[in-house]
Amino acid sequence: IVNSISPELQCFRQSLVPSLLEKVRDNLKSGFKDFSLFEMNQVTNKSLGLDSDSVPILKSHLGFAATGDFYQAKSELSTLLAELGFKSLVFENFDQGAIEVAEKAGISTSAFEPLHSAVVSVNTGENTNLTPVAYLGEVKTPILSRLKISGQISVFELDLETLLNLQ
Repeated sequence: IVNSISPELQCFRQSLVPSLLEKVRDNLKSGFKDFSLFEMNQVTNKSLGLDSDSVPILKSHLGFAATGDFYQAKSELSTLLAELGFKSLVFENFDQGAIEVAEKAGISTSAFEPLHSAVVSVNTGENTNLTPVAYLGEVKTPILSRLKISGQISVFELDLETLLNLQ
């Protein structure tokens, strides 16, 4: 991106999770132990295509990271979606079918512990089709080690535009 507001934002992001993990590392280095962070921003991926001006199509996402396990992120996401009126949630482990759904949405599942990660879908009650709106999980230990983060970190990323279109 020409004239970006900072060097970190010179490229389009496919996910908010990497930048959240950097902020988690910074907060841990500063002595904080038990906390949660979030970021709302735009992301893109090849599957979204280009607009009429050949600019990548962007989607608004909400990213969340917390010190804690999978159930920490699951609880926060479930509470948020319930407050927004989505009570019928389905959590699918990253099996082959869920991985294919995630990759079609531009989500890389390689950073997450397979047994502690899920694609989250909502059912609006109008039909039996589930719509994937988020993914969540614990970050793999080798990734945390490279970032010099000890302990468990859980994250989720919520597709706000898909969620708004369902309401």
